[in-house]
Amino acid sequence: MADRRVHVEEANRKQRLKQHHRLFLWLSLAAGLIFLQGYMIAPLIPRLAQIFQVPEQEIGFIVPAYMLAYALAALFYGILSDRFGRWPVMRASVCIFIIICTAMTATAQSASQMVLWRLLTGLGASGVIPLTFALIGDLFPFRERGQMLGMVFAYMEGGMAFGSAGGAILEPFIGWQVLFIGTSVAAAIIL
Repeated sequence: MADRRVHVEEANRKQRLKQHHRLFLWLSLAAGLIFLQGYMIAPLIPRLAQIFQVPEQEIGFIVPAYMLAYALAALFYGILSDRFGRWPVMRASVCIFIIICTAMTATAQSASQMVLWRLLTGLGASGVIPLTFALIGDLFPFRERGQMLGMVFAYMEGGMAFGSAGGAILEPFIGWQVLFIGTSVAAAIIL
């Protein structure tokens, strides 16, 4: 009887680890999308300056608005997740990033609106990466954490590379709004 129980426990442990690996594939994709949209913006600055008829220096505030909001808000997501749980806080972060801010960025009618949406996007997006790292510690044994961290970082780097190049390459063909809407739709699918 004890052997059967040990066998069942081992099978359950393997099943949980398999589910956790699938989960982290999805979380890695979300991390990649966050970095993709974060890095696709800089190459769009000259085009957005033309569209909104402002100097590049003015529309250029969209980059530090996002980054500063991201950096500051990331400090608080861990505290919130310790109090309310990792999943509810991560879901809220992804929803703010996807539904409210990334999609709404496509509706900007002025440079100041664009800066505001980017600031709010940074606030929403900043919970995913820190909470993903916390979940790695929560869900994986020590010997497997490096593999999971590597996967998340690989997708983040891929997002940076594709975002930097993709924003500049695709914008003339599909427009800057579609870039944000497309990112939002892809993130909604992941959610």
